[in-house]
Amino acid sequence: MEKSYRTNNIVFTTLVLLTLFTWILGQTDIIGDISEKIDGKEFFLILLSIAIIKVHLIGDFFMHLNTVSGFWRWIITLWAMLTGGFIAIPFLF
Repeated sequence: MEKSYRTNNIVFTTLVLLTLFTWILGQTDIIGDISEKIDGKEFFLILLSIAIIKVHLIGDFFMHLNTVSGFWRWIITLWAMLTGGFIAIPFLF
């Protein structure tokens, strides 16, 4: 039981840190003009990838999908990747 609480705390802390990281990236006044440092498409892909990672962590640990096997374990991640792909298509082409 204690290991589960420790893992959940680590995952929750990771989610908070990823959220803060994406928020800081979005605040151009804090870190300067991002468009001068990286391309807008690369910036968009970074933020979208972080969102998909967060969805996977939530599904895997807080929805307890890491205890099931087969398709049901990956359904949330597949949904996030498919949705992310559909969101990315207009921005990339």
